[in-house]
Amino acid sequence: MNLPMIQIEDMDIKLKLDDLILNVLYVKSGYFHRPMPKHSHSQGSYELHYIPSGKGHLIANGQRYNLTPGTLFMTGPEIEHEQIPDMSDPMLEYCIFFEIVSGQSSSVLNDDGTPRTEQLAQWLLDTPFWIGYDQENLMPLFEMLAREITLQQIGFHAMTVNILELIVSRIIRHYDEDRKI
Repeated sequence: MNLPMIQIEDMDIKLKLDDLILNVLYVKSGYFHRPMPKHSHSQGSYELHYIPSGKGHLIANGQRYNLTPGTLFMTGPEIEHEQIPDMSDPMLEYCIFFEIVSGQSSSVLNDDGTPRTEQLAQWLLDTPFWIGYDQENLMPLFEMLAREITLQQIGFHAMTVNILELIVSRIIRHYDEDRKI
């Protein structure tokens, strides 16, 4: 599979998610040819993972999950996780690592006074770990992101921010319980 690779670091990318500001520390893609050792992230830090091809396993908080094409997962603060590739079919992964730098989520009410449950920032904060399958057709967005980063045409920074906001928002939409693995 010939998919575009991404390597973004030190680009001063800030995303807006409801009333939170997310600082993107890096966006990377690549094939796993060796395991990623167990690690966790600090308070306010999140790592979004998308597996478009290959196979492997995720061990998160002691539970083992199969990773296959289309798998998405988010590892938030203090979630111990490690990834083990299937050496006969190594995983390709797109990874976005970000930290919350300002804002706080607050309950927003619907017109009838009930809490708005679809608020993305609150879902992110309330869900330190999530795994499921892509229901939002994310691959074209990652391809578009890779193109912007590669070509760096006029306006590419703004386009990169917009695409990353779409990716993060679409992944958090998946937190609906009936889409979990």
